[in-house]
Amino acid sequence: MNKPFYLRGILSLIVIVFFSQIHAQDFPIGLKAGVNFASISVSEGAEPDGTIGFHVGAFTHFDVADNFVIQPELLVSLQGGEDANITYVNVPIVGKYFITDQFSAHAGLQFGIVVAKDDELDGFIRTLDVSVPLGVEYQITDGIGAGLRYALG
Repeated sequence: MNKPFYLRGILSLIVIVFFSQIHAQDFPIGLKAGVNFASISVSEGAEPDGTIGFHVGAFTHFDVADNFVIQPELLVSLQGGEDANITYVNVPIVGKYFITDQFSAHAGLQFGIVVAKDDELDGFIRTLDVSVPLGVEYQITDGIGAGLRYALG
């Protein structure tokens, strides 16, 4: 019995996220790119089908306190499974807490919209997606960092 396709979760584990910042009058804009490990399940209880993709986009941040910022992002992300390619435009909005000057943890909400998918997925994939990103980040230099993120949803 084939149940409709559904995303078991974006389950994007972003292994390495490189970014750089350009400061334009106290309005930092950064570029971001990385690797995604994504999976999709065909039916309840089925083994997830995984794939490796990538994401690329931009971010900014707004200072809330000395060690806390709100960081909205705009990313194009290749996700899905081995035989199910899905391209999303994702908008994560995370609260980022700086544990030290170089190390931070973040959590928030991520809204995604499908902009392209394989034809055989028509009617099986939701157009809109919401997930909860959780992650850590390490600032290597003033404009370059690396991080890990897991999006549950």
